[in-house]
Amino acid sequence: MLNATSRLFVVVASREVEGALSPGHAPISPQPLTRQQTEQIVRMLMPGTDPFLVDELHEYVGGVPLFVEEVCHVLRDRGEAGWQLLRRSARRSLSGSGTWMRAMMAARLEGLDERVRNTAQAAAVAGFRVPRWLLEGLAPGGLDEQVLRQLVQADLLYPDGADGLRFLHGLSRDALYDLIPLQRRTALHRQSLALLERGATTGDPAERLEALAHHAWAAGDWAQAIPRFDAAGEHAMRLGAFDQARRQFCAAIEAAESAGLASAADRLRWCTLVHRLAMTCTFDPLPLPQALPLVERCVATARALADSKLLARSLYWEAYLHFVFGQPQRAVALARKSKALAQAAGNTRLLVQLNATLGQALPAVCDYAEALNVLELALQVKRANAQNRGGLAIGSAHTLACVAGVHAERGDFAASHAALAQARELVAGHPNHPIAYSVRNWEVIILAWQQRWDEALEVVASTVDLVRQLRALLPLAIARAVEGYARWRIRREPEAIAEAIEAVHWMESHQVHFYTPLYYGWLVEMAVDAGRTDEARRWAATVLRRARAGERIGEAVVWRALARLAAREGDLARACRRLARAEASARRRASAREAALNGLLEADLLQQALWASESARLHAAVLAQMAAMGMATPAPQAGAPVRVTP
Repeated sequence: MLNATSRLFVVVASREVEGALSPGHAPISPQPLTRQQTEQIVRMLMPGTDPFLVDELHEYVGGVPLFVEEVCHVLRDRGEAGWQLLRRSARRSLSGSGTWMRAMMAARLEGLDERVRNTAQAAAVAGFRVPRWLLEGLAPGGLDEQVLRQLVQADLLYPDGADGLRFLHGLSRDALYDLIPLQRRTALHRQSLALLERGATTGDPAERLEALAHHAWAAGDWAQAIPRFDAAGEHAMRLGAFDQARRQFCAAIEAAESAGLASAADRLRWCTLVHRLAMTCTFDPLPLPQALPLVERCVATARALADSKLLARSLYWEAYLHFVFGQPQRAVALARKSKALAQAAGNTRLLVQLNATLGQALPAVCDYAEALNVLELALQVKRANAQNRGGLAIGSAHTLACVAGVHAERGDFAASHAALAQARELVAGHPNHPIAYSVRNWEVIILAWQQRWDEALEVVASTVDLVRQLRALLPLAIARAVEGYARWRIRREPEAIAEAIEAVHWMESHQVHFYTPLYYGWLVEMAVDAGRTDEARRWAATVLRRARAGERIGEAVVWRALARLAAREGDLARACRRLARAEASARRRASAREAALNGLLEADLLQQALWASESARLHAAVLAQMAAMGMATPAPQAGAPVRVTP
């Protein structure tokens, strides 16, 4: 800029534009970052951060670039657990802001008179967004418009709609909160609780329940905080807002532990809260890796209490969480223990849930016959219960989707789509229900197994829109993994591999390994195609390690990809040995789908070995078999062995 002109430039900085500038000079008002701009910075500093965490971060820092960078340092140094600790601290009346931020806030408050400072402190206790009527009751002498103008001028509070106020960002609110003496802070929380109890009942009931619980917690009133957090969580569950429900049940558990677990009744209540928290993981366990240790503690507590009903229920949730966290063998063993207790107690409802969970976990360890049997038992009871209630059992939709997945894995796509059609019919009237995206997730995987890539991408597009609204990270990760694989198979886009890697990273970073061998298998296949040999071998080792532990999904995909790699390197003997391992995996799982894909590779290897006629015969037979199953004919793969015609 200096080389471009010899003129003198003057920059005048001011919080307010007073008077008109000279002609030809216009004021520039720096604006906070947009959500998209925040995401660009976060992805540059912390690649692989999930979009829902970006949403939280953007709101908390108010789009201030410096603060975005500072929070990214927290993520880099302490991971997402550090971020969640920061947010919980801010919500739980602990120190959530940095020393530097508190020092800046203290300096800013020094220039304000006492009434303005007191009003600002009352607002900080009330929360990030404050209803005017609540601040009117908390502020000494009521709410004064002149005081509000001074708070706006001090960059503290801003109008938020017709009847609310808000802080510029969460960091400033937390820093101001930290500066309030503990005795005054506690008194303001008690005052807020009293005002909310007898105050306005309009507005969002969930926000009011959460506010009541928060102020009871901050005032140290555990007896009021626990049932209110519990009620707020139940309300969020009924709305399908599982992210909000998780937050409330976590808070209720913390409050119960703060109150003490001395009596059997206290421990029973704590276990019940843990069960409710586990329920929020039914469709999306990714945001809550700490749920499994809590449920394991719950099982130990139930044993100590010698309560067989509580133990059966606790073992059920431990089994379910082991399954969704990617430990199917452990899940099956625990589910069987719980099932024995439930049968002894005649707990029919729990038996239905256990059969459904067993039906999901057993295919991962190659026991398809029993999986279909217990899923059918669960469906029979659910259908009977639905008829008795005179309505549709939407819960049956998830079980039917699991049935569809078992049939598809084995190559029976006719039975698979029949079950899928029934599941879609049950959720047709509930498109925003979490079960709807469970059905869609199975649908995209089934379409990928059929190699119907364009159809898979269409379902992915609608799934992504839905799960973003519901803030469900695991279904989003599954959809993104399928999308990356499908885009690679259609167009060989380099970005497609990065998309699939990011989706798997979201799962792994949250300690969730739900069907990840399937997605790693696809990554191995794409890496071999792209010539990324080192990555292919590293990801293959992950899948084969899980296969040795009994979870064989993805195993055949890896051995085929490694066989193609050996063939491309000219080692046909090694390629044939690896193909034999893929065939053994397909036999273990009785998967006609995998057997057909193995046959295609065998035809390619025969072609490379100059057995042209035998290759052509086998290739035609396999394509006919795939068509009969309902699989699309595969396009030629990049990196496949070069065909040589003798």
